[in-house]
Amino acid sequence: MGYSSLMERQVSIRLSEQLMERLDRRARQRKRPRADVIRAALTAFLDLPDGALEGRPIDRVRDLVGAIGGLPRDLATNSRKHLAGLGRRR
Repeated sequence: MGYSSLMERQVSIRLSEQLMERLDRRARQRKRPRADVIRAALTAFLDLPDGALEGRPIDRVRDLVGAIGGLPRDLATNSRKHLAGLGRRR
C-alpha cells in the first residue's frame, strides 16, 4: 500500500489505548506503518454494503437456514447425537 503523492489530505483521530495497542500490533505483524493499516481497515469497512454490520448475525444468513437438504431435522438440538464420532478414524 505505501504512501503516495496522491494522498494529500490528512485527518486526525483519537484512539483508546487498547485500540492503539491493537493497531501497533497489527502494524508490526504486517511490517507496515500504522497509516497503511488504518487505510486498509478503513477501505475494507467502506467497501461493505450499507447496513452490513447492523442487526444480528442471524439476520444476515437467515436465507441460508435450512438450505441444505438431507440433514436430520433435529441437528441443531441434538448435535452431540448426530455428530458423535465426527473426526474419528474408521
